[in-house]
Amino acid sequence: MNTTVFKIDGMTCVGRAAIVEKAVREVPGVLAVDVEYEHGQAIVGTGLRCPVPTEQIIQALRQVGYGAQLSEFPGLK
Repeated sequence: MNTTVFKIDGMTCVGRAAIVEKAVREVPGVLAVDVEYEHGQAIVGTGLRCPVPTEQIIQALRQVGYGAQLSEFPGLK
């Protein structure tokens, strides 16, 4: 599985992390999502040979009120 880390802007509580997780999980091609509220990030898993649907994930998060971008330093918290 490929993993990609997205920095999420505007997550202010654990309940909002559930909204982020649901929005990302609904994007086609996403196999797994782990939202870390404490670190303001979402770790997204996709298939090994599948492109990461980066723009679709960012758009899905915008639709539920959050800004997002790829993390420059995946794995660092």
